Amino acid sequence: MNIKSLLLIIALTATSGILFAQNAPRIVWQKTFGGAGNDSLVAILPTNDGGFIMSGHSNSNAFGDKTQNSYNNTLDYWVIKTNSKGKIQWSRTLGGTGIDNDPVVIQTGDGGFLVGGTSISMLSGDKTEDAINGSNDYWVVKLDKNGVTQWNNTIGSIQRESLNALAQASDGTYRIAGNSWSNFPGDDKRDANRGSSLWPDYWVVKLDKKGKVVWDHCYGGGNEDYLTCLKPTKDSGYIMGGYSYSPAEYEKTDSFIGSNDYWIVKMDKDGNKTFDKTLGGDLSDYQTDVQETFDGGYILGGYSNSNATFNKTGIFKGWMDYWIVKTAADGSVQWDKTMGGTLGDYLSTVQQTKDSSYIIGGTSSSPTSATKNSPNKGLEDYWIVKLNKNGQKLWDTTYGGSGSDRLGAIKEISTGEYIAGGTSNTSRNGDKTTGTVGNTGLNDFWIIRLSETPLLKPAAKSTENIQQITSNATPIEMSKLSMQANPNPTKGPVNISYSSTEKSNISFMVYDAKGALVITKTLAAGKGNFTIDISNQQTGIYYVVMNAKNNSVTRKIIKE
Repeated sequence: MNIKSLLLIIALTATSGILFAQNAPRIVWQKTFGGAGNDSLVAILPTNDGGFIMSGHSNSNAFGDKTQNSYNNTLDYWVIKTNSKGKIQWSRTLGGTGIDNDPVVIQTGDGGFLVGGTSISMLSGDKTEDAINGSNDYWVVKLDKNGVTQWNNTIGSIQRESLNALAQASDGTYRIAGNSWSNFPGDDKRDANRGSSLWPDYWVVKLDKKGKVVWDHCYGGGNEDYLTCLKPTKDSGYIMGGYSYSPAEYEKTDSFIGSNDYWIVKMDKDGNKTFDKTLGGDLSDYQTDVQETFDGGYILGGYSNSNATFNKTGIFKGWMDYWIVKTAADGSVQWDKTMGGTLGDYLSTVQQTKDSSYIIGGTSSSPTSATKNSPNKGLEDYWIVKLNKNGQKLWDTTYGGSGSDRLGAIKEISTGEYIAGGTSNTSRNGDKTTGTVGNTGLNDFWIIRLSETPLLKPAAKSTENIQQITSNATPIEMSKLSMQANPNPTKGPVNISYSSTEKSNISFMVYDAKGALVITKTLAAGKGNFTIDISNQQTGIYYVVMNAKNNSVTRKIIKE
């Protein structure tokens, strides 16, 4: 059994009462990574081996968790690979003598990683090329599964560029995306900006498997068009998003609505635009994330201070609010949701989960107010929200301490299980179990492993047999029992397959999310299968608990 955090597992008799914790995730374990300088996390995601990869930038020298010095005491890429328990397996500092910052990371088909961000470094350190014309460029680095550099490439033009997104196609080629201010073709840029060099356009570049430029495309109007995100779609194309203040010209079919609007662009695998859509209210709307949904539509996320005008149906709550928009395949709005408190709430990430819900994360300085039900613990906290498939809130919660804790990303590991990461300068208080590395009070990476699966607690009259073990396996499973539940999610019927090496009878109890018992069944020892039917129950989360003697196993079921 994997060892990490202390869990309390309570084996219950068949007559035991059970209480469930709230649905908002609990912290399973957490890690703070850093050096003696400033270390800021940008991206984190699960890896194929059950671990995690994260990227950010750092000016720390070798100290604490940093194993390499900063180049020239400037910002460099910092990449960390951990196992499933958050233990560092390897880390890399990548950079030159200039500034190399804001790297994102993806896992590649060969088990390695592509890291990309923005660089102004000349040929030095890990950089094998000068910055083009001495300005910011895209800089991508290919690592193998052990963090060894395989190749790197500097991609840019005579003006500045900033990279924000990476994707790999099924053929092994790459799409890298961000922004360019160059309205003249030259160097790697063959497609000039639509407006002047005062304003950026979306700039997407295709690379071959070795990182060489195949083609590039600009998308924009005459004013500012700033790309923040790009994701692959099921048709081998891509959906990209950001914010725009451009009129209807060039690639933009709709004029700006407020001062900035969400602007999504769908392109095919060759970079040809298939449609675009402008969405917004009367003031400023900044899109930060997008993803294709299971129904072929899209989920968009960002932050806004617009009133309930045009595409926005909810009034603003504070300085800035989360604004989530669900669209159909053609970009037409199906629903939208404004969420926030009375101060600032800045969404950074949105993802559709395996149960067709949406997990949303960002940074909040708001107290409990308006649609924010969880209190802040310091200056800024991670604020994570889950919506059902129709945009109704299931829960919201904050994580942090007395300082600034700013979320970079949250990703689903499996149903109800998440990894979240960001940047923290908080000392040991609130949700943080460790202070800053070296007690410097400077920024560190802060990652938290979260689980919606509640710890089972006995009612007062229960007969308890309590074992203390350490595990990060969720749901918790004893070696003498096993249970599977399919299909999951379900419309009603669920087939339960089970086995037990205990000689005593086996009890099965089904509870709703509030802990109310809805089904109970007792069977003889051994193995077999049977069907439970929750067709008459409300949609939501249910728990099947299998008990035999002093062992227990739980499975979570989603009723649609």
